[in-house]
Parts: sequence; C-alpha cells; structure tokens
Amino acid sequence: METLELVPRGDMQVDRDYGTRAITFENGVKQYQRIWVTPRVTYSFTTQGDKAMKKYLEDFIEARHGNYEPFYWYYEGEKLLVRFADSKVTIKEIRGYAGEGVVGYEASVTLEKLKDSEVTS
Repeated sequence: METLELVPRGDMQVDRDYGTRAITFENGVKQYQRIWVTPRVTYSFTTQGDKAMKKYLEDFIEARHGNYEPFYWYYEGEKLLVRFADSKVTIKEIRGYAGEGVVGYEASVTLEKLKDSEVTS
C-alpha cells in the first residue's frame, strides 16, 4: 500500500464524530443512542506546492480512484491508514505572470482515518 507524502501547511483541523443520535419521544423525553464504539476521525488541512508537487498529488488521487482505495499517511509521527474523505478533491492552480502558465497549486484536503472494522488484511 502506498504512502501519501504530503505535508500540511498552517493549521490542522482534527474532527472526532462519535455518531450519537438523539430520539425524542412524544412525551418530550430524549434518548441518546451510541452508534459507533470509536469515533470517526478526520484531518482537514491546506497544502501548497510547485507544479511538480501538483502533478504528484493529482497522480496519487487518480491512482486511488478518488476516495475508493485507502493509503498510509504520517501525522505527528504516527502512520495512519486513511482515505480521502470525499470523492472530489479541489485543486486551485496558481498561475504565473506574463503568461507563464501554472506555477503551483493550493488544495484543501480532508483525510478520514479508517476504523479497525474497515481494515481488511
């Protein structure tokens, strides 16, 4: 399995969704249900780079078929098994002056950590 070599720039947003839901009965009583034993963890960040790094990211996304196939990614020294959180990844091209064309990129990326039950051997 491949590893995404992508370093976040700036702030990192880490979300934990515990998947609880509330049911309200006719008498107004609320009951909370726990759906997941462990939370769904997502990492959202912005990345920037030159033309070569843009091509690397595009090729990596293409090889995974968007968010279909998982891959490894390092965060804070920990090797995580993740996938792109959405099948759509938007890359903003940064263009040079005087008709230079594309000189770099900026992308907002959200990665979803796989739960143990989603990991297949």
